[in-house]
Amino acid sequence: MDKHRDKTLDSLIGALVETTFTDNKVIKGVLGYTEEFSGQYSNTKTHYYTCGYYCFRKSHVKKVRGL
Repeated sequence: MDKHRDKTLDSLIGALVETTFTDNKVIKGVLGYTEEFSGQYSNTKTHYYTCGYYCFRKSHVKKVRGL
């Protein structure tokens, strides 16, 4: 597995999630991965996840749960 990927996050791609970041900001949305969702979000950063209009690396996630 790619060192930039996360097994838990990958299992939730395409699902509605609530994501808590390391700065305690909480967002809700459909979790995606930029390689698969780059056209939709106009984002070409590799190894980043997306949730709504937010783009982040796995290291920024404190907690994620499916809704």
